[in-house]
Amino acid sequence: HASAMTSLGNLHQNGIGVRRSTALALKLFKRAATTGDGVAAANIGAIYRRQGRVNLARKWFRRAVNFGITEMLLDIAKLDVITGRANSTVRSSLRKMLRDRDLISSVREEAESLLQNLPRRSRSGYAGKS
Repeated sequence: HASAMTSLGNLHQNGIGVRRSTALALKLFKRAATTGDGVAAANIGAIYRRQGRVNLARKWFRRAVNFGITEMLLDIAKLDVITGRANSTVRSSLRKMLRDRDLISSVREEAESLLQNLPRRSRSGYAGKS
């Protein structure tokens, strides 16, 4: 039932066979997410991210993680970098994600690259690579 709602939401979000409607897609995704569908929660986060609603995007990506979609920690980390959250928070999210043995290799590579390129805080408080 939930996966059917998510599929229907995707059709409406992309205008496949139906009139494109982000509002209806969100409604369907939210209905699916209330039953624990992590993909639906991730889709909601992606819609909010595209709309520039970063806090809502982060909230829904976090729900997707809680539903077992670990790779959404990468999206959370990217939002954290963009919004200037502490690099220690970003590092923590990325390290947690990288412990997932089932992580898709392209996501793992992107997370490792982001982790490697995060500036570290120096003792003086200024950001910079050490």
